[in-house]
Amino acid sequence: MEISKANKELNKAGLQFFYSSFENNFFDSMSNEIVTTYEPRINELKAQIKSDKKALGYMKHMELFMLEEKLLAISKMRIVHAYIHFEIHLKQLIRLCYSEFENINKTPLNRWDLIKAFLKSKDIILQEISNYDQINQLRLLNNVIKHSGDSTHKTITGFSEFKNKKTFTHTDLNQFYTRIEYSGSNFLKSLVNQINRDLFEFDDLKLETISGRLSKRMSNETIDKLIEKLDTKKR
Repeated sequence: MEISKANKELNKAGLQFFYSSFENNFFDSMSNEIVTTYEPRINELKAQIKSDKKALGYMKHMELFMLEEKLLAISKMRIVHAYIHFEIHLKQLIRLCYSEFENINKTPLNRWDLIKAFLKSKDIILQEISNYDQINQLRLLNNVIKHSGDSTHKTITGFSEFKNKKTFTHTDLNQFYTRIEYSGSNFLKSLVNQINRDLFEFDDLKLETISGRLSKRMSNETIDKLIEKLDTKKR
């Protein structure tokens, strides 16, 4: 069964608004500007200190320390914000497409496990969505930053940026961010395709499943009425 032209256009317009909302991330643009401003100055100070043959300049060391601490804080904030920004839009997408998610979302279950279980009930496997691994890594790193401060954790030491590292550096965090920067958008686009398939595509197997489930609860008379009702809805 094909979606009507009107529904297609409505769906397309809604997705365009959704994507523009997700990609309109003001914090990213501001934090990127700070990073690109601080990093060259940090590298310049390190080079000056390393090449200085005389007594090491106290003010240079102090400036370097302050800039690295600020950049570390910004680097952690952009990771946390990236995941929160993604999670808000993920839940909003599911809520818009499946009204029943609103009540399920109020349960005290872990939010990620809740989303995985809910989508699985729609035959959408989260692990099969594009960029799932990168998004899951972002989720894990977000949790470590919020709960472990400047220390790494065994859940992330398998990531290439944090192997054999006991503490975070702004360099490692920014390398990770660069690697996963577009994963949220790619993930959501892939998920939208899966949701469209669930909501609007009906192959023979799906129709057989739906009709079989309904027929077990309906009399022949009710089945006939349903067929009549469906017939009146033809476009």
